[in-house]
Amino acid sequence: MFIGFTSCKEVTPSPTPTLPTAASAGTADFSKYIAVGNSLTAGLTNGGLYNDGMQYAFPNLLAGQFAQVSGGAFVQPTFGAGKENGSGFLKLTDLKPTIVNETSNLAIIGVGADGKTNLLEKYTGDLNNLGIPGIKVAEITTAGYGFNNAAGFNNYFERLLGTSDATSNYVDFVTAKSSGVTFFSCWMGGNDVLRYAVDGGAAPEFITPTAMFETNYKSLLDKFGSAKGILITIPKLTFAAHFTTVTLVSLQAAVKAGGGPDNADIYITEGTGATVRKATIEDFFLLGKQTNYASLGKTDAGANNGFPYGLHPSNPLGTDLVLDKTEAAACNTAVDAYNAIIKTEADTRGLAYLDINVTLGQAATADGVTLNGITYRTTFIQGGIFSLDGIHLTPAGNAVATNEMIKVINAKYGSTIPELNNTLYSTLILSK
Repeated sequence: MFIGFTSCKEVTPSPTPTLPTAASAGTADFSKYIAVGNSLTAGLTNGGLYNDGMQYAFPNLLAGQFAQVSGGAFVQPTFGAGKENGSGFLKLTDLKPTIVNETSNLAIIGVGADGKTNLLEKYTGDLNNLGIPGIKVAEITTAGYGFNNAAGFNNYFERLLGTSDATSNYVDFVTAKSSGVTFFSCWMGGNDVLRYAVDGGAAPEFITPTAMFETNYKSLLDKFGSAKGILITIPKLTFAAHFTTVTLVSLQAAVKAGGGPDNADIYITEGTGATVRKATIEDFFLLGKQTNYASLGKTDAGANNGFPYGLHPSNPLGTDLVLDKTEAAACNTAVDAYNAIIKTEADTRGLAYLDINVTLGQAATADGVTLNGITYRTTFIQGGIFSLDGIHLTPAGNAVATNEMIKVINAKYGSTIPELNNTLYSTLILSK
């Protein structure tokens, strides 16, 4: 028998494979997670609150990842069978684009005592997502904020209240729902300046004073005691597609297409109406006012008929139709002040903190934000982050935000919560 031998040489052994880190809660406890906030927390998207949208609310996505580190059940205030479409919402039917309102299977059950606010189907039962669309930090201590009365009320809050707590304020409501809470998220404050902005700065009183914001924000956080949590900053409005989609250039192009001059001067009413001037690229036109802009150049539109609407200083666009550069600066100044408070509270209380404007700022650049081969931008429809209302997030936008939250939670509490696969979440979908 012949046995052959080959020469040998010293080789470097293969490295030990790196095994995935086991998911761990670190020093945090996610067994009872409560989310407080406004529409971004509630999962409002495409201009409405409805079941399909709510399932992609960031707290629901976050809770799904918490479940991998012994997180508990997370319950949302969904609408019942046959009423899944809730308040109704905007839907995209083709890429022209054509955007229409969903009118089927709504949860509207009547009109409130004020004669104008829709009543929505009541929700009863367990609840972890306490997001209330439309609520301001300035309003969280207002008694009767959700009470059905002739003076007006928040119908999203009203549907969560029973007869025993119908006149309670939001802080009391959160207190009642938060017994035994171990972890919370707080993303709110946008409405404290958003109402001012979407009205073109017509009502300066809609910006919440910084001192009131600080007092109320602290009073809400105090209700969570020693529970761990995460605070998220308020997005700058000038990143939102609602304020960046309709531009001076696009309006000038529309005027030209309608037979008007090239690069037409468009006149706006600045501030509270004392000054009329030519619009510049620093002014923000509003996505929600496009029907008004469609009348540019018409002599039978505007406050001073006989002059071409918006194209003559005697018949300018009204102050409620444009967020001028001074008003936009006021918005950003207020948001910066609110966000400084949020950062201080996070540091003082030892909570995780996310500045969402870092991600949105990158998404607002030409390069956008690229994750797993998908590039997200803040542009309307094509960008993938903002839904059809130009303010609230798409499922993909919520997934991106959720992963940013997971990163800072892991860094703060030594946890190893796995991130979402962002490629599984849609930007916008066509509807029939």
